[in-house]
Amino acid sequence: KKKGTMVTALIIGGGEAESSLKKLVAELQISDQVRWCGTVDHKVVFQLQQASDIAVIPSWIEGFSLAAAEAMAVGVPVIASSTGGLPEVIHHGHTGLLTPPGDAEALADAIQLLSENREMRIAYGNEGRKRVASLFSIEKYQTSIRHVYDQL
Repeated sequence: KKKGTMVTALIIGGGEAESSLKKLVAELQISDQVRWCGTVDHKVVFQLQQASDIAVIPSWIEGFSLAAAEAMAVGVPVIASSTGGLPEVIHHGHTGLLTPPGDAEALADAIQLLSENREMRIAYGNEGRKRVASLFSIEKYQTSIRHVYDQL
C-alpha cells in the first residue's frame, strides 16, 4: 500500500497454493520481500515466530488454529480471517485483528496498521500471551478433561 513501508514475509509450510503464490510474488516483483521456509521442524516454527513482529493467517476455512495460539503464546500479535475457530482464539482489537475471509484490502490494511504501530503490536502480543495462558494452557486442558470425567 503505502510506499516506504518495508515488510518481509516468511512463508512457513507448503501446500497446493505454493506454486501459484510463487508465480504471483514473481509477477509483483516482490521476491526480495518474501522468504520461503517450506516445511520446518516444530522447534524452528517457534524460533521463526519469536523473531516475527506479526503472524498472518488468511485462511478461508479454519478449525481451532494452533498456529494462532502458538504465535500468541510467544507474544506475537495475529492478523487472521474471521472464519471457523479463529475468532475464538483471537480477541479482535485486543490480541490481534480479524478480517473478512478473502478481503485482500482489509488484510493489507491490518498488516499496514500493525507494521506501523509498534506499541499496538506490543500490547496485542502481551494480551495474546495472557489469553493463551488463561484459556489454552495444559493446566486449563487438564482441568476441563477432569470436569468431563467427573460429569461422566
